[in-house]
Amino acid sequence: MPVTYSHYGPVLAKVRVGKGKFLKPQKFNSLASAESFYVALSYLNGTDYWYYLSRFSSILPPPIELERLLYKYYFDELTKISNHSPAKGAVVLSMLHDYEVVNSIGDIVVSKRNEVGFDAFYGSFSKNSFFEDKFTEELYKDASALASYIKDKPLRLEVEALDLDGESDSNLLSLKLKSLFWKRFLAVLKSTPYKPILSNIVRCQLLKANIINSIRLRSLGIPKEVIQEHLVYYSTVEAHLFEGLLTSPDFKAYAESSKQLFPSPINRFISLMVENPLEKMNVEYSKIIAREAYRVFYAYPLQPAVAYGYIVLKRFEIEDVLNILKAKLLNIPLESIKKVLIAPSVFPDV
Repeated sequence: MPVTYSHYGPVLAKVRVGKGKFLKPQKFNSLASAESFYVALSYLNGTDYWYYLSRFSSILPPPIELERLLYKYYFDELTKISNHSPAKGAVVLSMLHDYEVVNSIGDIVVSKRNEVGFDAFYGSFSKNSFFEDKFTEELYKDASALASYIKDKPLRLEVEALDLDGESDSNLLSLKLKSLFWKRFLAVLKSTPYKPILSNIVRCQLLKANIINSIRLRSLGIPKEVIQEHLVYYSTVEAHLFEGLLTSPDFKAYAESSKQLFPSPINRFISLMVENPLEKMNVEYSKIIAREAYRVFYAYPLQPAVAYGYIVLKRFEIEDVLNILKAKLLNIPLESIKKVLIAPSVFPDV
C-alpha cells in the first residue's frame, strides 16, 4: 500500500503541501518598509498571525505583549504538529517544547541569583505559554516546580535532581541544564528512524549553542575545564574542535588557523567565528540552521521529519516578524531591521 500524506495526519499533510504557511519575501519587504506599526500589522491580515495580533489594529501594544502572543503562536503551532505526528516524530518535536522550558528555567535561576523580583522578571518574560499560562510568583520562587512542565520524563527527572535553588553559580547551573537537554535530545534522536534526515539540522543547532555558550562563559571568567565538562558534542570531530578552542588563549586565532582542518558544516561555523562579532555570529549561525531545516522540509515529502524542519523554520519566521513589529514600535531604522532577519534569505521561493 503506497504511503500518502494522509498517513501522517491532516496537519502534517497541510504543512508539507501548504507553502502559504510561510510568509513570502514580498510580505517581509512590505512589513520591513512599512511607515508605521499599524501599516506593518495590516500586511499580516489574512495570515495566521492576524488571529493573535488583530487586537492591536487600533492600539499600540507593549513590546512584551507582542512577544508573548507570538510565542503563543509558536507554542500552538508546535503543539498542533506534535499532536498529529506519529509517536516517534512527536517525541522529537516534544524536545523542542522542552528546549524552551529548560532555557526559561536557566533564565529564571540566573534572574533570582541576581535578586530580580518576580514583577521585574515577569515584565520581560515572554514564554508563559510553555508553562500552560500558569507562570506565577509562587512558581518563580519554587525552582524545582518548574521542571514539572518538561514533557520528556527522563529529562524531567534529571532536571528535578539538580539543586536548582542551591547552586551558587547560576551561570554554571544554566550550563548544566543545557547539557542535560542536549544529551537527552541526542539520545531521543538516535532512538528514532529520523536521525539520518535530521542530523545536519541538529548538528548545526548544537554547534551554535556550544560556540555561543563557550564564548559567553569564557567572557564571564568560567574556567575552560568547567565549560568542557558540560559541553555535549554531536561527534568526536566537534570534541576535537572545542578542545582547541577552549585551550587556546585566543578563540579567533585558533579558528583562523584551523578552519581548513574541519569538514562542512563545521568549517562554515569556524569561518564565521573569525569574521564576525558575537551578535553577527548568532544571526549567521541561525541562517545556516534555517537552510538545513529548509532542505529537510522540501526534500522529504513523505517523512514525518519534515515537521521538525517546518517548526524550526517557523520559529525563525516568527522571530523575524516580532523583530520587525518591535522595530516599528521603537522607530528603529529599516537597515538595522534587515541585519537580524533570518527567513527572507533562506527560502526565497516559498
